[in-house]
Amino acid sequence: MRDSEIISELARCVKCGQCKSVCPVYRVTGREEFLARGKLVLCQSLLQGKLSPSRELGAILDSCMKCYQCVADCPTGIHPVHLILDVRRRLPGNGLKAVLTRFLMRTIIPHRQRYNLFMRAMSLAQKLLPRLKGATRHLPLVFEKGMAIPELAGRTALRILPERTGSGSKRVGLFLGCLINYVYPKIATAAVKLLEMTGHTVIVPRDQVCCGIPALYLGDVAAFARLRSKNIRSFHRLGLDAVVTACASCATSLKEEYPRASVQKSESAQGAQEVGPLGAPVYEISEFLADFPFSSEGGKEKVTYHDPCHLRFAQGIWKEPRNILSKVAEIVESDEPWRCCGGGGSFSIFYHKLSQAIGKEKCKAILETNAQTVLTACPGCVLQLRSMLAGSVSVKHIVEFLAQECAGEKEKLSRNIEPADSVSMYRT
Repeated sequence: MRDSEIISELARCVKCGQCKSVCPVYRVTGREEFLARGKLVLCQSLLQGKLSPSRELGAILDSCMKCYQCVADCPTGIHPVHLILDVRRRLPGNGLKAVLTRFLMRTIIPHRQRYNLFMRAMSLAQKLLPRLKGATRHLPLVFEKGMAIPELAGRTALRILPERTGSGSKRVGLFLGCLINYVYPKIATAAVKLLEMTGHTVIVPRDQVCCGIPALYLGDVAAFARLRSKNIRSFHRLGLDAVVTACASCATSLKEEYPRASVQKSESAQGAQEVGPLGAPVYEISEFLADFPFSSEGGKEKVTYHDPCHLRFAQGIWKEPRNILSKVAEIVESDEPWRCCGGGGSFSIFYHKLSQAIGKEKCKAILETNAQTVLTACPGCVLQLRSMLAGSVSVKHIVEFLAQECAGEKEKLSRNIEPADSVSMYRT
């Protein structure tokens, strides 16, 4: 967006303060600069020449979690996340952090073999580092001390999964995302199992890469564009009926940020405008499976469900996972189930103390439910909650739980799925 367009959008903010009631960072800091309203005022002052560019200003704008709660709750309908990101790109990077993230996003992550080698090296390095509550302490070179990261998987999801699985008439492409591929491949295998159970042929493109949303949120538009183009080439050629992902953040990137980016001529294949850049409509997996008749033959386990911010507020999906779970489990809602867990991707790395403070209140509400298991639909939330709850309660992705509970349901599901039900799942 041009400066004049951004200024025009910023002027639509009426300073009502509605975002104060939902902003996770403001709720634990009480500071105006951490609020969407405060950030938008700073953005406006910068573009109008009343404020000089600085790294301090860049750090303030970076403290936005991009949780989309202010977007969903804004009475004037502006998009604070996009506005803040557009202005942030006009400021200098934040020192060594900016250099390292740009190197990773441009040199390592877009290339699958390099990325695999890098993660393999990180896996070996983990064995030399001290433990912290079952996780491995992160190298404290540029990040806050005490931050823990999970064990990297011995084999990635892309190595475990076959490229093609199932024999259904509908072809579904599975988009993995980085956390699922390198840390939680069990989520990927559970997703494939469920898609097979519901009568689909599952395609897992070997050349898919990161969705690009970390690069976009870190201000590297060039890296995001490159990753986006690679994924479009990877999926568009397959003739899919749908693209499905088990990562809420990846779904937000594929659904919202890919179409928002400029469409290049090479991406204007027949039907691209109707079905999206990937050549097929994109679904988050609980959204995709919401209408299928799941059931459990055993007793219903007591669970609580945590809403990922990028699923509930960026995509408006919160009823669908609950509809599925109600068929196989007893759901006990926590106080403010939509409240952010504090993960936020790179936010939990660069603003670790804030991330922990936000997550503390969430975990307290979860424990008060006395649920046996916490379920969510985002691997980032799984990572944050497992780290903070430290084994006091089981934390699983919804597809892991469904695959476990519905293990004997394949034949029953296949018999109960009517053709009309399947057709309705592939709306554009």
